[in-house]
Amino acid sequence: MSPEMFGRKGHSFELDYYSLGVLLYELVAGFPPFYCSEKTAIMEKVLKKDVTFPSHFSKEIKELIKSLLVKDPKKRLGSKAGIGEIKQHKWC
Repeated sequence: MSPEMFGRKGHSFELDYYSLGVLLYELVAGFPPFYCSEKTAIMEKVLKKDVTFPSHFSKEIKELIKSLLVKDPKKRLGSKAGIGEIKQHKWC
């Protein structure tokens, strides 16, 4: 779940961009970015912690995922120009 979903204030396409970041992280790492066995701890991490990366992540994928997992949906990659903004990233 994205940070805006926990606040129950509504969401838009930026939620999809956040989910893309989570999916990319899982595909490269083999586990989710904020994994924890306790659901409340996951929520806390999603809302307050920055994502960390295993050492095998390339600079480009780290940069892309970080920009997709920005907590503020209005500052998230894709929030200004849509999916085209994401497709122009050098990792893509």
